[in-house]
Amino acid sequence: MKKELLELIDLKDASYYVWKNRTKKKLIEFFHKYFSASDLKQFNETGSISKLEYLNSSTTISIYSFYYFFQELIKNDQHLNSLVLYLINYKKTVDLEYNYNNDETIEYDYFKLEKSKKEFIETLPKRQAEVNIYDNFDEFAEVISDITINEFLFIHYNLINNFKLMIELLDKNEFFEKDINKNVKDNLYRFLIKYYVTLFKLKEEKYIQKTNEATFKKIKKYCDKNFNSDKFFDILIQLQG
Repeated sequence: MKKELLELIDLKDASYYVWKNRTKKKLIEFFHKYFSASDLKQFNETGSISKLEYLNSSTTISIYSFYYFFQELIKNDQHLNSLVLYLINYKKTVDLEYNYNNDETIEYDYFKLEKSKKEFIETLPKRQAEVNIYDNFDEFAEVISDITINEFLFIHYNLINNFKLMIELLDKNEFFEKDINKNVKDNLYRFLIKYYVTLFKLKEEKYIQKTNEATFKKIKKYCDKNFNSDKFFDILIQLQG
């Protein structure tokens, strides 16, 4: 892998060992952890890495799956509020369970994922009163019960990071700029607005702009500036401070 890495970062052989042992040790470790020699060779030759292109595409598909799974809830103010309360309640559980460890991923074991998905679904009936979800409960519970493992894993990962992966792709992926996708993008920003104003206890009317995208970006800018953690309990402590 050294040969491919030297070509990528335009270094001489001797400089590589200086980087590895002292100056840029973490950067070298990063490349070794997440990329193979064939990945770097492919990038040096073509300017892209196929597995990252696949990751980008599969994540975009996951965003679409999330939207089409919950679209009827997102489009209705009352149901959107219930959806957001439900997701934040699950986030509280996840943040507490992982106890602020750096590695907050679910192990990619099918049976463990099934168990976690089951717990995710059962959160609603067990804590309905706690999260104040009373509207159209039967229909909402039915929608949640049909969630797939992939859809659940996407939600779980994004809740840990407050949907930053979704936000990044909505902002940078040209696919969402196509006319056919603009309604999807607008409604996803609608969801993100409700999620952020609920989680960070903000008054939405203070941030209203001409579009949902502009409104959310104003909200996100405020949150990034004033909150230094994605954790529910850290956010709560800052709000009470």
